Amino acid sequence: MKKKSLYGIFAILFIVIMAGACSSNSNEYTVSSDCYISGFTLGQMKRIIHTTSSKGEDSTYTIAFKGSLYKIVIDQVDGVITNVEPFPMGTQLNAVLATISGTGLFVYAPEADTTMWTSFSTADSIDFTEPLLFRAYALDGSGYHQYRATFKVRQNNPLEYTWQQFTGIPALNNRQDAKLLFLDRKAVVLSSSEDGTVFATTTGTIASDGLPTDNSWIEQVCTGLPATADVNTALVFRNAIWLSTTTGKVFHSNNGADWTEVVQDATMLREVHLVAASETTLYAFVWRNLGPYAFGQTDFMASSADGEVWNLMDCEKTPNTRPSASVSYEQENGNSRVLMVGTMNGSTSETLSVWGLLEENNESWVLFTDENSSSNQLPCWKHPNLLAYDDILMALGGNTWTGNHTPLDALYISYDNGLNWKQDSYLTAPEALVNALTDTTAPVTAAVSDEYIWLVAGEQLWCVRFNGYGE
Repeated sequence: MKKKSLYGIFAILFIVIMAGACSSNSNEYTVSSDCYISGFTLGQMKRIIHTTSSKGEDSTYTIAFKGSLYKIVIDQVDGVITNVEPFPMGTQLNAVLATISGTGLFVYAPEADTTMWTSFSTADSIDFTEPLLFRAYALDGSGYHQYRATFKVRQNNPLEYTWQQFTGIPALNNRQDAKLLFLDRKAVVLSSSEDGTVFATTTGTIASDGLPTDNSWIEQVCTGLPATADVNTALVFRNAIWLSTTTGKVFHSNNGADWTEVVQDATMLREVHLVAASETTLYAFVWRNLGPYAFGQTDFMASSADGEVWNLMDCEKTPNTRPSASVSYEQENGNSRVLMVGTMNGSTSETLSVWGLLEENNESWVLFTDENSSSNQLPCWKHPNLLAYDDILMALGGNTWTGNHTPLDALYISYDNGLNWKQDSYLTAPEALVNALTDTTAPVTAAVSDEYIWLVAGEQLWCVRFNGYGE
């Protein structure tokens, strides 16, 4: 790279200023006092990728990509130039072309040695390995605006992950059902024993990234709940936990331990079974009261803004058993979606049915797949879990009714809002947990807390996040 001395830069400034001063027509030469950088783009960049051959030998290869695909932001107040998203792991910053837009004459120097000022040129291969200082000098020589340019490169694969185990959670080996929820920056595990007793196991405050801050869990017997309480229906809605009973009663709690029944309009609904919740709406599978002169009862889907007043909804092939897992999430375009899974044939099904709802313009529930479909299906787990994490949907569970799957033998992912599912060979459950669940029927429950996925089963708690969240 050819260096242009700072002496030459000031010489150019001097000539420009003198040309304006000596001109007989002052309007012909207007020397600007502006000095700023308004745009910064990097050109072609190289990336070294490490791989392993079929013989197990380490090797590398180099690929090129356009630096212009990565947005560079300029903070005019603090004078900082940097990339919004880190460059991929292995990106080489030692010889990169750049394009600068703005007003003035541009120069740069290593932050570590400000005696090495160089006049900027788009033909220069610049070493961005260490921070550089860029200056935009005003053409009238009145001053300059200085910026610090530093670019981030990922130091690891953003999709790599490491499971962390935490201790202290009471054993769930002897529990029939369990549900993990997050309320007021605390984790709550609701579980039920064979006699219908419901327990609330709560940890202390969760850290801002989503990890538990300590291993001290407190277990309490829930008050105010009947023996018919179904913890599988538990949902967080409007800063409280809600659940329904197997007989169609609805309860809510502000702490997970003390419960109060929510009175329903008995003239309209005979039973209410909660299935999903978004930020604004509760959803339920309801049995409608047809009156004393009607025979039987009709099942519907319904929505409610307060858990008391319900509005019937259209649903394609309404399930005749309660859906057993759901997730609410927001897409990149801002649309809110709700997904639920369950069956229409009960425990005889080998796969789960999947329904989706777009929470816009009073849309109806759409049946994506049912248990009669032949491919891209979810196993009929006894305790299914749906998660929205890192812009994808995940599903996992413990034992299946038909015994075709062992607990956590596979995690499933969907990239199309639940239409199709496939086993994920990359993300797997911790081996120690999988081995511990081989000969047990302990419920498996999971949920997302900020950056982390929590997984609770038996007497173990594990947390995991992709590396990309830590950068």
